[in-house]
Amino acid sequence: MMIGKTLRATLVALLLGGLIPSAFATDLFVDVSQARNTDEYGVLAENAVRNFNNRMAILSRNRLDLEESNVTFSMPTRVILMQNGRALPVRNRSATRGPEANDITLQFETSGSRAFPADYRTQLENTFSSAKTAMNGVFGTPYVGGVVRVLNYDADIPARQAVSGGFYIPNGVNGPEIRFPVYLSATSAGVNFIHTLLLAYMGDRQYAFDAYSEGFVRAATMRVSRVPGAIPNSTASSVEQTLDSLYDNSRGYDWSNYPGLGAPTFIAPNLLTAPLPAGGSTGGIYLLRYKMAGTAWAKVLTQYPGFIPLFNQYYQLNPAIYQTESGLLSLGQGILDILAGSSNATIEGLSFAEWAQRQSILDPSRGAGLKIVPEAFPFDATPASNDFGVFGVILNAFRTDSLGNETLLNGTSYPIYWRSDFSRFFTSAQDDVIPLNGGYGSVVPNFLADEGNNSIYRVAVDLPFQGKNVRLYLPAGAYSTGANPTPNNFYGTLVGFDTNPAGLQIRLTYSGGSVVFPVIGRAFGGTITNPNFALEQQVTLEVRNSTNQQVLQTSLINKGRGDLAVDLRSAGSFSTFSTNLLARMQGFSTPIEPYRADPATVTGIAPSALLFARWNPFNGRYVLFPDEGETRQGLGYFMRPGVNTSVSIRGRTSEATPLAVSLLPGWNLISVPGSSPVSPADLLVTTTTQAISTWTQSINVTVGSTVFGFSPDPVNPDLGTLVPVTSLVPGQAYFMRALSNEGAVVIFGSSSRSRGVAGGLSRAESVAPTRNPWNRWFPAVTPWRNRLEFGSDRGHYSVIEIGQNSGASVGADAQDEPLPTGPGGFQSASMNGSPLYRDIRPLQRMTPYSVKLIGLIPGQRYSVRSTALLGSTTFSINWPGGATNLVPGGTFWFTAPATEMTMSWLNR
Repeated sequence: MMIGKTLRATLVALLLGGLIPSAFATDLFVDVSQARNTDEYGVLAENAVRNFNNRMAILSRNRLDLEESNVTFSMPTRVILMQNGRALPVRNRSATRGPEANDITLQFETSGSRAFPADYRTQLENTFSSAKTAMNGVFGTPYVGGVVRVLNYDADIPARQAVSGGFYIPNGVNGPEIRFPVYLSATSAGVNFIHTLLLAYMGDRQYAFDAYSEGFVRAATMRVSRVPGAIPNSTASSVEQTLDSLYDNSRGYDWSNYPGLGAPTFIAPNLLTAPLPAGGSTGGIYLLRYKMAGTAWAKVLTQYPGFIPLFNQYYQLNPAIYQTESGLLSLGQGILDILAGSSNATIEGLSFAEWAQRQSILDPSRGAGLKIVPEAFPFDATPASNDFGVFGVILNAFRTDSLGNETLLNGTSYPIYWRSDFSRFFTSAQDDVIPLNGGYGSVVPNFLADEGNNSIYRVAVDLPFQGKNVRLYLPAGAYSTGANPTPNNFYGTLVGFDTNPAGLQIRLTYSGGSVVFPVIGRAFGGTITNPNFALEQQVTLEVRNSTNQQVLQTSLINKGRGDLAVDLRSAGSFSTFSTNLLARMQGFSTPIEPYRADPATVTGIAPSALLFARWNPFNGRYVLFPDEGETRQGLGYFMRPGVNTSVSIRGRTSEATPLAVSLLPGWNLISVPGSSPVSPADLLVTTTTQAISTWTQSINVTVGSTVFGFSPDPVNPDLGTLVPVTSLVPGQAYFMRALSNEGAVVIFGSSSRSRGVAGGLSRAESVAPTRNPWNRWFPAVTPWRNRLEFGSDRGHYSVIEIGQNSGASVGADAQDEPLPTGPGGFQSASMNGSPLYRDIRPLQRMTPYSVKLIGLIPGQRYSVRSTALLGSTTFSINWPGGATNLVPGGTFWFTAPATEMTMSWLNR
């Protein structure tokens, strides 16, 4: 097997304990350089695979326990033997290579420790002979033909209810070999053996990305295992149980199809080598990734059963031209066209590129930064209980670095549950908080029936965590209830349709006919009794007006085996955001969730030329690309293109639906998660388990009183100024401050608006003025506040506020407003311990205010204007080289002596 120089260098650098994580998570690279003889090669490989399976079992334990899975955990894989940084050569004298029809012959040991018990060997031989025709049809014939040795090995590992999986070594010392354990279950043995055989079918022609390599193998494993008789001595129900636990996520696919799921390598390198936390970590989304990848390609096989073998055939002819996503998407469309017998063929009604980009698991970008990925699945209700909508909700949280390593995070998420009318409600206390440990947290809320109404309804679930948020839509009452515990096999939610959906219905057309279900509370559910509905097939969902039967939308869905659960979005929820990026520093955001979140992909700017950053309130600094590697809806960024650039971004949103943006304590760069400008006065705010508040009610309690935008510098394209704003525009970035130690969640687009007077001083300003105790010869000092505007005739502009009020303190307090840290440029600030945009002091005449200006151009003339916002005061002003008095409404000019300057302002 040939390894490129770059990959080889990476493998050597990652060498640790004999196990080298590869660019393909289906592969384990095992270094045999220190082996005393070739007999030790296999032992080293077995130890590596046992370590791999043990880690993966531990990392998935909590998730499998929540699903109440009793299936033995096992993870087949491929092993590449390495020596001195290079792969050992493939030794197979009988091999035939290429995409033409090849065949493999299994050669079992007949004696010794590597021989299987006779009956078990017969089980494996019969599995291969029974499944071979299906494997050739679903996956294609082996790329490398010839003899493959099959050896027994001890697969016991410490993890409970788990064994080490089978593995394939393409470059074994005596030729390709499979090492396989003895399973107690014929079904487990059959499914895992088919999986391992398909790894051998692929040979050494694996894909550049796990979504294809492992995704294809898992989709084919599911399809082959379901062929009647493919696995001798097993039942259809036992096969489904194994596949549901470890392979198939058809029922929960829509509830995990979110950014952050995809990665070039499904298992982070550090999770294979770094010590697990004390007590073992139980997080990581590798198993979810594997299941989602297999399920995504299973959807393709439902419509095009010959897709994978033909795709493999064309790829194997010239793999070098298919090492990027664009190359693979082009190949995919070509394969659809061949199979359909016409150009512009579609999958689920979409072009292959559009379809693939909507599948987050197929995103091959690494995307450093914080990732949060949800999972959800319904529970059967307890008969005669108050169970109405019981769901397991999982939140996976981890931070990816630029090398692909994943740090599994600890922390707390406070889920927010919304009814279909977007009123917040609470469940039991334990379900209103999700503790995360080792990257994993879960709750099992019971969404109760509406008071006096047992109708189904849509629940929107926001899962905020460390400044990011992910939204789920779940159908309460549509699956199984205490009153009707028998589970339905069709259920889902509507998003983005008529804001009053009482007159809507869903018409489902499948192989057995058509069934109509009413939409109630933006949710629907029911049972199709025809057993053919359980099979894989393409179904048509029509959203109709129940009064006149007008079809509002038609969707094609390739369903998997069993139930059909759908998050049905309106056509307007899938859109394009287009904007022009000028060659200067600017705020940037996307009002939709991009299909591909990598900033270089989003902007079309080469990674080496991309200047892209986001403020991190945790460590008080800007994080630059590639360490900030995601562009997400609701978040804001700064960027500096080298040239004017037009971008067109495809993505998804929740049309006509309020959306939430999560804030960390301190300053956050956020954006409008919608297509229309928004006033802060129209926003709603909540935090942890508190009730919803209006923006006005939340000011100086949960959030700061001022939101700041970015104004590019009119002279220097690398600089700019932070200015207060009263309107938030889609596509821009804004600083918003959370005051609560738990952060905050801000809701955009809610119809439950309550307007009020914005500002941080309304209550304090109503306090009666006090007299100056120090000088009875002057009139009493009354509250005052002035806006100071600084500008130049070249277009520079910056503004601050200073003032005095009863109840204010000398130092920073709630009446003040700090200034966030901008990316650099012309800026004014009142210095009072830290830079302030608003500096309110106690009532006291002749109080000095230190006003600092930075980003000045020496020799440039600047203007200063004072405008009274409250009361009236006159200032005495001193600066290097000048002094003046200024009355309300007055203006004066000065010439900048340097790039920075400090003025002293005294109220008279």
